[in-house]
Amino acid sequence: MTHAPEASNDAVTNAQAAPADAATRPPLPEIAYQLYSQQFQQMSLLAIAAAGGALVMLQVGLFKVRPWTPVVAAIILALAALVAVIGSMELTRGITENKDVRKTLKGCTLASFFLLGAGTGALIMGLLRNAFP
Repeated sequence: MTHAPEASNDAVTNAQAAPADAATRPPLPEIAYQLYSQQFQQMSLLAIAAAGGALVMLQVGLFKVRPWTPVVAAIILALAALVAVIGSMELTRGITENKDVRKTLKGCTLASFFLLGAGTGALIMGLLRNAFP
């Protein structure tokens, strides 16, 4: 009878140790911080350049059928740049506060890629709709 309580105590100890190990994961290596930083910088640069290109195409008159399409594309692309900047800020927070920001960085990376693709797709579809009315 004494063996059953000891087994349950070991299970409780192991269950308590598992979350503590996950919370005390070491921070990312320095090379990962550099790679994430450059990735976010490039993503924000691409998104802002594409948003500017969409607005220039609107001003030139390439969108006569649906003039709101490049505006929507520019807004989506600006959101992609904003998410990339937020990711860069979270990266800085992880470095300065010595926190594990892996989940946040992964989410910001995926969101900025998704928004960049959605904005580019909206821009291309707008161009195609105007080219073939």
